[in-house]
Amino acid sequence: MKPYLREDYIPGIGLLLTLVVITIFGWLSTRVFAGAIFRLIDRLLERIPLIKTLYSVIKDTFNSFLGEKKSFSKVALVTIPGTDVKAIGFITTEDVESFYDPLKDYVAVYIQQTFQIAGFTFLVPKDEVEIIDVKPEDAMKFVVSGGMTSK
Repeated sequence: MKPYLREDYIPGIGLLLTLVVITIFGWLSTRVFAGAIFRLIDRLLERIPLIKTLYSVIKDTFNSFLGEKKSFSKVALVTIPGTDVKAIGFITTEDVESFYDPLKDYVAVYIQQTFQIAGFTFLVPKDEVEIIDVKPEDAMKFVVSGGMTSK
């Protein structure tokens, strides 16, 4: 930069200008280009017949934990019928009636399997579900680890 600025040259201005330009390009690539690429990939995956189903389930599951509207916000204990055994689950919806009208007194409870990503969704009568005061993240760690972690 010294040959161009001659008398107005300030030592280190080239380094500072380089950092500013790199920061601006980094911000632009993250916000504009990467966002556009992710949206394009998202639209493509949602149009492929078999992939669409799997992708939407995986996307919804991740959004339920990480998105702004967290579906797994309530932790529940469910007693397995005919036993004293309890299972830890997550209330995924309390409005099961909108899915099927005769289920107005039921809630959907997702029971995670230990050491897996898979689980089961059970429709349980509301009066048989006990909401417990545990963070969903702590409950998920407890279930996925097979009870080997605690708060």
